Amino acid sequence: MDRQLDRKRFGPVVRWLANNRIRAQVFGTFFVLWLAAWVVVGISLYFVKKNFRDNYYANLELRLDVIEGILTSTAGETSLQNALDSQSPAFAPYTLNVSALDVQNPRKAFDIAAQSGCVVEYSGKAEICAAFGNQPIAGAFLYIVGWIESPEIVAHVPGEPTGMAHHIKIRTQVRNEEQDWIIVFQEDPRNRRNRQKPLSETDLYATGYRVEPGAVLANNGRDSKDLRGRLKYSSIPWSCPGASCVSRWQFAMRLPIDAFRGDLLSSSVWPPKDFRNLEVSVVFMPPDLDGTPAVPPLLDSSSNDAKRKYSLEAELGPRFSPWERVRIYRLGDKARPLWQSSTVDPSSALALWTQLGGRALSLLPIRFVKGDGGYKRLIEGRFGDYDLVVTLSEEVADSYMRPLASQLMTVLLGILADPGGG
Repeated sequence: MDRQLDRKRFGPVVRWLANNRIRAQVFGTFFVLWLAAWVVVGISLYFVKKNFRDNYYANLELRLDVIEGILTSTAGETSLQNALDSQSPAFAPYTLNVSALDVQNPRKAFDIAAQSGCVVEYSGKAEICAAFGNQPIAGAFLYIVGWIESPEIVAHVPGEPTGMAHHIKIRTQVRNEEQDWIIVFQEDPRNRRNRQKPLSETDLYATGYRVEPGAVLANNGRDSKDLRGRLKYSSIPWSCPGASCVSRWQFAMRLPIDAFRGDLLSSSVWPPKDFRNLEVSVVFMPPDLDGTPAVPPLLDSSSNDAKRKYSLEAELGPRFSPWERVRIYRLGDKARPLWQSSTVDPSSALALWTQLGGRALSLLPIRFVKGDGGYKRLIEGRFGDYDLVVTLSEEVADSYMRPLASQLMTVLLGILADPGGG
């Protein structure tokens, strides 16, 4: 009975094979070749992924050594200490890696600020940094250093309106307290009387006037003894186009922040924890007698072209692969990363053949990610220790190997389909 059922079920197939023996042999041969081609492709993809993975982990250690050197440098570690959010403005208060700056030497003060990574540049025409020292011993002072380019600086003469000279308007606001300053630069009285040296060969001393909010001039104002600073001729840029040269002038000053004076004695933390809430505006103005300058400001810290000269994103971002998610934490504090790499969405529009290559990679009996997908490195710094965590994703890694896999599949299947090259 069973044999009769088998004959009825497979009889047509047997008769077709008997009548089409040659055709069946041809179809069988092509099927075996097609299956062998995919086996060759699978083996090739396996070794491609394995070599890619092995080379990646061998290179990761070398890259982390370089990154550790960046993070333990003065600028790198100071940037970690400050850990500015991506939403923070470019010009924001910083913490230096020293307790104070010597504002009587603008060039030295600016070099130290630049080493700390706090300098903000404005289209190559000015640079500025606003920062606190890292120890309370120097007092509750905000240091402002930088340089501007100007053909000539008009020094202020005591007794004359401040608008007749170059001056700086500074506004600070924190804890519902606002301070407005107008700062001018005066030359040594002896040099002014005898005119022994031009302004480019002498230092100009900063004099600061506390003014009412919104004031444009500080006529007959009372200068502050706590404010100190200097303006000093620096150099002529190499790009100077002949007669239209402008000179570079460096400035450095310190401003007392009254709202933070109480923290010097009442708290062991300096700067205060809320020092990032301090809003600072710095505008370097040319002479403007009536409060309306004839030319734009030489420097406006709120300008849209502000760009932080040193940033961890620019230093570290290009050194990591797209499938790596990197986070840096303060040792023992995993609540908020000090820095993390920008995430990339791998699910972009891909061709069907490219998607097939990625699918083939995911089916291979080898994983790109080892262990739990996390790679850690302890960074030992001068101001603290940090955890650098590299998180890998199998799916994301495969997605970035899809183009390579699809190209390899195309080449191999093309060779197998036409082994003679005809």
